[in-house]
Amino acid sequence: MTSNLPADSQPVGSKVVLFDLDNTLFDHFHSLRQGIRAVCAEYARLSERNEDELIEAYNQCLELAYQAYLENKISYEQKDSEKVRLFFAATGLGTPTAVEIHGFRQIYDSAYLGSRRATPGSVETLARLKENDFRVAIVTDGQIVDQAAKAKTIGVHPYVDRIVTSEEAGAAKPSPHILRLALNAVDADTDESYMVGDSLEKDIKGAIELGLRPVLYAPRSSVSELTCFGARIPVIHRMLQLLDVIGIQQRRFLPTVEEEATYLTVRGLGIDLVTADRHCLRMTGGVITDNIKRMEAILDHIARSEYTIALDHLSYLIESTARAATLIDENKITIAYPGRGAPDQAPATTTCSIKRRAHSVLAEYRSLRLACGPGKAPLIAFTAAMLQQYCDNLMTDQPRESLRNVRSVILRVAQHAGMTGNVVIVGERIEVVASDSAPPEAQL
Repeated sequence: MTSNLPADSQPVGSKVVLFDLDNTLFDHFHSLRQGIRAVCAEYARLSERNEDELIEAYNQCLELAYQAYLENKISYEQKDSEKVRLFFAATGLGTPTAVEIHGFRQIYDSAYLGSRRATPGSVETLARLKENDFRVAIVTDGQIVDQAAKAKTIGVHPYVDRIVTSEEAGAAKPSPHILRLALNAVDADTDESYMVGDSLEKDIKGAIELGLRPVLYAPRSSVSELTCFGARIPVIHRMLQLLDVIGIQQRRFLPTVEEEATYLTVRGLGIDLVTADRHCLRMTGGVITDNIKRMEAILDHIARSEYTIALDHLSYLIESTARAATLIDENKITIAYPGRGAPDQAPATTTCSIKRRAHSVLAEYRSLRLACGPGKAPLIAFTAAMLQQYCDNLMTDQPRESLRNVRSVILRVAQHAGMTGNVVIVGERIEVVASDSAPPEAQL
């Protein structure tokens, strides 16, 4: 769920973050890889080459062609044909004819444009910035029509107050002029302003010269800080890390289970999930609210030894999450166990504290009391811990991992109920064990 407000009607704050677009908010290398794979399927000589080397070669040709445009050696319209000529030369394909250039561009552009997406975590990061009254601007080289269309396609446009391009500024990065123009466009100065980009030369250098707080986005880097141009620069590997850098605290949850006579009390199970659409997850506030309520029903039915009903609710969690996960086909997931039926509705009332925000939902069980028979504490603790992992993986854009968490609960509950040999839950690789070690169970 994205904001329906136009950028100009978003709250105005003194805090500002400027973002580069390509390879920062826009996952250029993902689309580039899809484009290269498409042309390799048509050009036999390319299919024998290393994919990463071809990607690097094409990206270099793209930058050379764009630099030629900036130096007025070719027109903006000619740069696309020029990068194809350079790529043919770099890969030994010879000199392409006009027909070959046209054919290459049709294949490549179709795959590239059809796979455009935001970098992981970018949409969530922008939504959090807006919820914390930050102003957001994109500062990028290129033409405003192209870059604005790209921002809309990848889903970041609703959170951006202004896009400033080199076309408008009359100067390309790293010129501080384009950054100053962006600051003026959002009525900001440098005191509380950040610049986030993937290039030391194009993004970070200009930011330092202007007095902005630079942040380098480098997913493949192994360092968290570096010194360059006489300044210490934070390095983030995931976009959500930007929130920590600028002081926006992210909610973290650690469920505990307290045992007292015939009761168990679960505390601290929760989720704080952005409801904006992104390439891997489209979960509305209503679905999140329904699923968090079902967690209460799951724990309650387990506590009452009503295992089949608990399994029904767990199955619903998997199915609703698979529907929201754009890269997962729910129809390819098979769930079967004795007595399976349609799950009850989520509880109409709940002990969960639920807060709906403009771009997210915050929900937490501060004190969920369960009437419980003897020996249930370990199973309840395991279930609470895995449901928290389900929530955590949704919050970090890993829906397939979240499905594996729920699957683990189904198998453990079935084992406890003596149904292990009659339970099937497979499909969409959710039966694959995650590479990371299992999370600790909820504290008892």
